[in-house]
Parts: sequence; C-alpha cells; structure tokens
Amino acid sequence: MYAHVYIKIGVTKLDRPFTYSIPAELEGKVVPGCEVRVPFGARKLRGFVVSVDDQSDIDDSQTKDIISAKPFDAKSDGALFALAGFVHERYGGTFGQALSTVFPSMAGETKNKDRKLKNPFEKLSLPTERPEIELNEEQQRVVDTFFADYDAGERRVYMLKGVTGSGKTLCYIRMIEKVIEQGQQAIVLIPEIALTLQNIMRFYRFFGERVSAINSRMTPAMRRDQFERARRGDISVMIGPRSALFTPFKNLGLIIVDEEHETSYNSEHPPKYHAVDVAVERGKINGASVVLGSATPSVNSYYHAMNGDYTLLTLDKRAKDAALPKVTVVDMREELRNGNRSMLSDTLFHAIKDRLSRHEQVMLFINRRGVAGTVSCRECGQVIKCSHCDVPMSLHRDGFLYCHYCGERIVFRRECPSCHSKLIGTMRAGTEKIENEIIRNFPGVRVLRMDADTTKGPDGFRPILLAFNAHEADVLIGTQMIVKGHDFPGVTLMGVLAADLSLNVPDYTAAERTYDLLLQACGRSGRGENAGEAIIQTYQPENYAIRAAAAGDYKAFYDEETSFRSLMDYPPFGHMLSVLITSREEDKCIEMGKYVKAVMKQADDKLFVAGPTVSAISKIKDEYRYELLVKDSTIERLVKARKAADRAVLDSNAPKGADIWYDFT
Repeated sequence: MYAHVYIKIGVTKLDRPFTYSIPAELEGKVVPGCEVRVPFGARKLRGFVVSVDDQSDIDDSQTKDIISAKPFDAKSDGALFALAGFVHERYGGTFGQALSTVFPSMAGETKNKDRKLKNPFEKLSLPTERPEIELNEEQQRVVDTFFADYDAGERRVYMLKGVTGSGKTLCYIRMIEKVIEQGQQAIVLIPEIALTLQNIMRFYRFFGERVSAINSRMTPAMRRDQFERARRGDISVMIGPRSALFTPFKNLGLIIVDEEHETSYNSEHPPKYHAVDVAVERGKINGASVVLGSATPSVNSYYHAMNGDYTLLTLDKRAKDAALPKVTVVDMREELRNGNRSMLSDTLFHAIKDRLSRHEQVMLFINRRGVAGTVSCRECGQVIKCSHCDVPMSLHRDGFLYCHYCGERIVFRRECPSCHSKLIGTMRAGTEKIENEIIRNFPGVRVLRMDADTTKGPDGFRPILLAFNAHEADVLIGTQMIVKGHDFPGVTLMGVLAADLSLNVPDYTAAERTYDLLLQACGRSGRGENAGEAIIQTYQPENYAIRAAAAGDYKAFYDEETSFRSLMDYPPFGHMLSVLITSREEDKCIEMGKYVKAVMKQADDKLFVAGPTVSAISKIKDEYRYELLVKDSTIERLVKARKAADRAVLDSNAPKGADIWYDFT
C-alpha cells in the first residue's frame, strides 16, 4: 500500500503530494488526514496523508517508507484536515502553509510524550464556591433562544449584538455550560489585545481546571501542551486569539468569537485567512454552533444577519440597568480659531480637572493606528481623497499622493485644496507627547502609558492594567489597546484625542473602524457605580461615523455605510482580492505585477484589475512592495483568478525574483 503525503514545507514548487510506502506495521493506521513522519532528502519531516491506494506513481526502488504515524481521530484530526483544505482553497498559499496554520502543534514535538503536561493556570487558586449567574430579562431571552435551537439539534450562526457592558460574557458562560453538560467542548476567541488575565479569569471562575488558554507570549512548548491537553480531553474550554480556533477538540459543540469586528482576526501571514469566516466553516464541518459577539458588529456580519444567514440576538441595555456614558463631541477647528493649539480642548481639560479633584480615574485614547501618510487640514478638517474611489490618498516619500485602489497619483502641495490653509500635513502626535502635556498641566497627577513601547517583555501590558485597576494611577493614556474589553469601575471619563484620524486611513473600511473604536472607547467609562462621560475631539464632527458613535446608533451608521458601499461595489456588495508582490529589486516587482495582471485578465476578461501600484509601505527590510487590486461581485471568480495566477507563476516562462501573496476581503 502507498500513501500520498503533503509535506509540511513552505516552498511553492514543492507544494504537491509525495508518494511513500506504508510498512506492514503501519497498515490500517495510515489513513487520509493522519499526520505522519517521513524521510525527505537528508531530513525527517512531518506531513499529512491525502490519499491511500495500492498503486504507486514512481518506481518501488525509489519509494521510501513512512517512519511513523500519529493516532488518528476523525472528529478532531479529520475535521481540521478538511478545514485546511478550505483555507488553502479560499486564501491561497501552499497547502503546507495551510496545514501548518490549521495544525499549529506541528511547530514541534514533545520529546517525552508521557510527561505531565503544563497547565498555565496551575498557580491560580480555584474559588471555593462557584459564582451564581443571575441573568436579566434580555440575557435570559438570548440564552433561551440558543438553548431551544441546541436542544432541537439546530447548529446555527448567531450574531449577538450587545451594547458595551450589557453582559455578553454571562450569556457566553451559560451557552458553554449547556454544551459541556452534553459532553461537548467550546472555543472562545478573544482578540490578542484583549486577552488579559482579567478576561480569562471570568471563565476560570466558572469552569476551573476545565479551562485553558493560549497567547502569542507563550513559548511554543507551552502552546503545544495546551493543544495536547485538549486532544487528550483534559480540558473543555479553550480561550485565545485566532489560532485557538484550531484546537483539536474531539467533540466541538460551540465556537464563540468575541469582538468579532476586530481586524486582528485577519491573519497577516500567508495564508491570510479571516478567522470569522473560518470559524463559520469549522462550525459547519464539526456540526457546532457559532456565536459572533460585538457591540459594534462588522458590516459584513451584520449584513448576513439582516439577510437571514445569521440569527440576530440583541442586548440593548447595560447590565444592572447601568446608564450609558454621556458623550460630548468637541470641534477642534473651533478650538484652533479660539487660539487653543493644545492637544486638549477646554472641555476635556476642565473635565479631567474635575475628575481628578473627585479622585476618579481618567482614560485618554489617541486614535492614530494606520494613519501614516494620510494628509488632513487642521483648519477645516479636509482630507485629501481619491476622486475616483472616495478613500484617503497616501503620501509617499517621492512627494506624490497615491490611491491604493485605482493607482491615481497627484503631486502633494502644502496648501489645503478646500480652505487654502497651510496647516495641512500628516499627524505626528503620540502617547508620549500627551503624557508630557498631562503632567505639565496637572502637577502631581499619577500617569500610566500603555503603548508598543511600554508593553514589551513577557508580561506585556499586565502590570500596567493591574496597577491602574488597583488605583495606583489617576490617568491611563494609550492607543487602541486600552479600549478593548477592559473593565475599570473607577473610570468616569474617557477622552478621545484626534477621533477622526482613523477616518483618514486609505481603506474603504475607515469609517467602520472609526465607529468601532469610538463606541468601544466610550464604553470604558461609567462601568462602576458613578456615571460616566466621554469626550470626543475631532476636526470632522459632521462625519456620519462620529455622529453615530456619539449617539450610540449602530443602525444609523450601518444604513449610511452600506449605502456608500453599495454605490462603490465594496464588500459586502462586491469582493476584493489584494495581491502583494515583493522583491529586493523594484523592477522585478513591476514585471511580476504586470505578468499576474495579464494572466488574471486572460482567465476572466470581465474582472477589474488595478495596478501594479506601489504599496502604502513601499519597502520593508530591503524588499520593495507593489500591489494589484482585483474586484468582482462574486468571490468564486476571484478564487478562480487567484488559482490561475498560482499556476502561471510556476510556469518556466514566468518572471523570476519576486514573490506574491493574496488577501481576500
């Protein structure tokens, strides 16, 4: 008997199955989907069996034996192998990359397979009594709907839309209890940025040692141990970022994706999969329910809910009838006209002073992620946008503004095209500058700063959060990492600085990202006994995303955003494929880009293909970066174009010296 094996290797030209003999002692153990160890050249590598038959496509004298095979479980390993096929088919890359993604335990092996596996929470003490759950009327309605479907054998995808502080986690816990009672397991995905001990402990208090977690700061060995504990049945709940989705549970019953709108669920490395879509697919394969939770659902997910593809569940009130924070929008153009050039408006300055006098806590959020290169006017708020695509253009070092959707290029002139002010350019303020201004204006204030510079090391941002939670500081300043899932009862004021910066990102989802961030930020205030307030500073107070966030009106935002997207054929009304071309030689990037574009147009001449144009970040680690953008109404045609490009790149006549990567939206 022979097995056709995909080797775990990321080389495109070796992305095919290799034939091996099955030795007598492994007959019956080597089956499609099982993991094996095989000789490959001078090395011994792991791979997966894609098929088994009694015919070999090569001479027996050249066929090597499989060395070993892991025990195979159809419910866990078989389901994950099918999921790897989906990831490879949808998102491209090599099949080996898809296998490495879906089977993260392949990153290494445990030498002593019989040792005691490490528990990341073994030093935590279990609560003496399990906390009681008291659900309000809204929460009970959500849980009852899930229970009724589950008991009827219906495994659906649910969109749980709940305002900040509405108690979505309590609903998750009751749902998990239900599936555990039936002998099944659950996966809870949390954005890496919100994966704090505070969040994990919410589940640990209820499920104790049946809970485990993974995160990027764990060693590879510790992460492997958690997957192996799941495989052995030692745990029933796995919590973690997107890679937790591939936990090898044998009887998976529920997948929860908390804060499903978060962009961190989109992989940045090939294959560039979207964890929400893959979670839905794993739910289909495993026969598991899927719950997508958010206060600010992604436009795509909410569109599915509105179309009936997902079941919509809502929580419109905060738990214990707590009031939502009062939100004030400050027009920074007026502040400038009144002579205030500070980063703090008069309104925010006096609000901070008031909270400090009452010994209440303040959070200040600077909304600047991804804004490098975008140009705006401080005088009138005007942002320079592409005349064809209605997205902000990006300023490059060559002095030109580029649109990364159609390739339009214009010269940057240091004068606002709307009001002719000279106060136009890119935003440079950061958290350290804000910290200095707070210390200067409020002598004696205790300040903590949480950003990429202050959260390095194995403990990350945990010491900062613990200190702030213990009231060892009055003010916490940070980037978006401070607005994700944290619960500080002492915070009664959230100040949002430069709220509109994320509107200027050269991306069609800029308004959605801005709405998400603002609503999540405002939701950090007033979660304790005292009423909360949020102050949003902006140069574009009339923008619909800012207006809707201030009002807490998701429906108003969704209606206006989808009207815009339908006109422009942006998702969910159309689909896009971004093709990134990288090379150490710029001319080879351009040559490969033109070649791939021609191949795609030849495969389907009705496709819209723009580029190649220089990327927003034109060079990283001495590699030049160019992009193609492909648009169509159906994702199937984009997948077909991607496959045509994959085949053509392997052709002997294809340009050499450049690599390509795919990203679907």
